[in-house]
Amino acid sequence: MTTNYATELVGSEYANQFGFIGYDFDAARNFSYISPWELLPNPVSRHIEMSGWGGWGMDFNQTIHLWPLLIFAVFFYNLRKWLYQPFKQFGLYLGIAKTSHRKLQKFQYQMWLLLYYVLSTIFGAYVLSDKPWSGFPMNSENMMSLFVNHPERPDTWITWYYCYEMGFFVAEFIVIFQETRRSDFMEYVIHHITTLALMLFSYVGYEHRIGSYILIIHDVSDIFLCVTKILHYTKANDILVNISFTIFMVVFVFARLVCLPVHGFAVLLVGTGKRIATVNFWFLTILLQFVLQGLHVYWFFLIVRMLHRLVATDTKGDVRSSDDEDAPPAVTEQEKKKKK
Repeated sequence: MTTNYATELVGSEYANQFGFIGYDFDAARNFSYISPWELLPNPVSRHIEMSGWGGWGMDFNQTIHLWPLLIFAVFFYNLRKWLYQPFKQFGLYLGIAKTSHRKLQKFQYQMWLLLYYVLSTIFGAYVLSDKPWSGFPMNSENMMSLFVNHPERPDTWITWYYCYEMGFFVAEFIVIFQETRRSDFMEYVIHHITTLALMLFSYVGYEHRIGSYILIIHDVSDIFLCVTKILHYTKANDILVNISFTIFMVVFVFARLVCLPVHGFAVLLVGTGKRIATVNFWFLTILLQFVLQGLHVYWFFLIVRMLHRLVATDTKGDVRSSDDEDAPPAVTEQEKKKKK
């Protein structure tokens, strides 16, 4: 990989082969987008009708540039194994009982995720710092920058960012088959496969501007979720837990219920007017608009539900977990009385 191809546009003949066609337009012209009503009743067929059909929109020759993900996968796999013992000792030092094996495992895992998300957020922020499409949330100029000069090859730093993220998920995918089978095993398998597929298809489709933005939005909010869980497992002061959870909630809402929908708006209503229809473009668009947004609304519902339970019953717990150690204290006390 070399930086001299950072702004290289894919040639027209090459683009026609894979359907990577974008309309020629001046990025500085007035901001415009398609009305949502123009995409009804079927957005895919309406897009094809308006712009024509470009084909699959995937160039798998680009996967050759992703080979460093194997290095990252080996690195993350071994680093995780090496850090788990220090994380365990740190958990014991913070007050987790030696007999609480499940809680220690959870603590170790959250410490590992925290390290990864902090590093990935810093890396992503550096990579995207000079990119014209990286507004939070996007303005009209950022939106137009997502699609100008399409198709364009990703530069070296974007490629390394993709390799870093994909290497982590490949390593995690291997580990989940080696460790004790967790209750949400299948959910994790599906999540990792889906995440890897989204990254791969956005890269081979020259949709790295869309993909890299989504990656950093997800990573930054997960930092505070990990911190909150770590504080919960170590039975930290309630004030610290509440502050951490509040920060997580604010960042989650801003990143995933403000920035991401605005980004999705750009993809659906700006990108549709600037791109020839391809299978890959609509594959990514539908997942972004319906799957991701639906998941985020669902998770936000769980957050609100947990807040209501905390306020109404003054109990702690993670509504997404059914493990005994995360059960509200009132429940465990009742169980103890029954045993007596």
